[in-house]
Amino acid sequence: MKKNLSQKSMSNIAIQSKLCLYLLAAFISLNLTGCEALHTAWQAALSAPKQIPSDSTSPPVNCPDVELIGLASSYTAPLDLTIWTAQIRNKAPYTKNITVEWLDMYGQKQHAAFNVAAGQMIYGNIAKTTGSERAPQDLRISACY
Repeated sequence: MKKNLSQKSMSNIAIQSKLCLYLLAAFISLNLTGCEALHTAWQAALSAPKQIPSDSTSPPVNCPDVELIGLASSYTAPLDLTIWTAQIRNKAPYTKNITVEWLDMYGQKQHAAFNVAAGQMIYGNIAKTTGSERAPQDLRISACY
């Protein structure tokens, strides 16, 4: 059964069509100089040097007594589950709160905080993946106090 468009929806379509035509006319009426300036700015942004991420195993300058040893995984066969842990060592003579961050399999930044006692090394759970899911990327220490 086909639904007929109501008079109100037809007028909305007409208004949207007119708006599109006005926007197209305004875009066409831009002078060439303005478009070239926009194109030049776009090309400059694309050719700007990309920032290369820092070494993910080295802590920032403000965490000299903290060592991020790396990323470890443990696999459970029956569940096809991989548990990813961050190995962190505190070489300071006092307990530190350490925050690590990483990119998950969707490219979104995630973070977790751990309390590491003086002179201890911990394995902090940061992610669980299954099957073909990607491992956490770009693991780094983002804060410590």
